[in-house]
Amino acid sequence: MIIGIQADAPRQTLRWTPPEAECSGVRNLPLGLATVSAAFRPEKGRAVVDVETDRPITIDLTWKGRARKFRCKPGKQRVEVL
Repeated sequence: MIIGIQADAPRQTLRWTPPEAECSGVRNLPLGLATVSAAFRPEKGRAVVDVETDRPITIDLTWKGRARKFRCKPGKQRVEVL
């Protein structure tokens, strides 16, 4: 596990526990058949996650003690976390 990220390739899932007050992310991470780039950025009590993937994936994100699950389609997308 690096910077709170664990790749579960068989399930096409990225498990992520980012630092509460720091930016973090990965670029071109192999995740099974997918390649994923993701950036986490905390902003005034909420956070933004920018994701780019070439195949469907799931992100299991735990931030500030709360677990959330996001299904990401191929392409770029932004998820706001409250």
